[in-house]
Amino acid sequence: MSDCMIRTLIIDDEAHAIERLTQLLAHHCGDDIRILGHAQQFEEGFNAIQSTQPDLIFLDIEIGENTGFELLRRFDQPSFSVIFTTAYERYALQAIKFSALDYLLKPIDPEDLIVAVEKRKNLYEAKQHHAQLELLFNNLSLFKQGLSKIMVPSLQGFELLNITEITRCQSDVNYTTIFLVNGKNIMVAKTIKEFEHLLSPHHFYRIHQSHLVNLQYVLRYHKGKGGTVILQDGHELPVATRRKDGFLQKIQSVIYRSKRNG
Repeated sequence: MSDCMIRTLIIDDEAHAIERLTQLLAHHCGDDIRILGHAQQFEEGFNAIQSTQPDLIFLDIEIGENTGFELLRRFDQPSFSVIFTTAYERYALQAIKFSALDYLLKPIDPEDLIVAVEKRKNLYEAKQHHAQLELLFNNLSLFKQGLSKIMVPSLQGFELLNITEITRCQSDVNYTTIFLVNGKNIMVAKTIKEFEHLLSPHHFYRIHQSHLVNLQYVLRYHKGKGGTVILQDGHELPVATRRKDGFLQKIQSVIYRSKRNG
């Protein structure tokens, strides 16, 4: 994006949401944002993007019977950046977060809006944004199919990982190392909190600030103040005191479910 005002389009199927966002942008981001227009229907939104060529789109995840994701898929190489808006905490938000794309929950908080606009103003790079959208589409597709796989960014591009083959994740500030059952590990420029949100439904539990483990690979637990977990590969990991009770409940649940299914 250039240093001039960000040419912006709002696509949302609710008129009051468009009005509210327009007012917030005018009041809090008026020096940075120039609103080109808005659309309430899917095809109307598609045509508006083509005719106005915006720098930024505020895009509702649900547009009538369609989705904002379907709209984005119509563009092979989008020249605009996207900030998603939604009233629902749904699975799609995890994919959005994991792709490092921005979203705003309705009713939109002015401070969150300011932060999102500042990020897009200062950090936008077309190549990076294309990669983020590709990652988003891949993970949405996998989740929709019910497959236990995730797509993660790597130095070479992206890697498709079976969740069942991930033994643990270890934090290193803003990076996370993923450890696989075959001994391979992958460092990803994402926080462990993002992986915690993404993997918790798949028998993963964050036992420590630095460690997220796949409970299917826990071999033993040694008691202590917090205790220690021993994984099948022999790694010993500390359990934080405040996470001990939650871990023990979760591991019992996994054991019970395994016995019932077995």
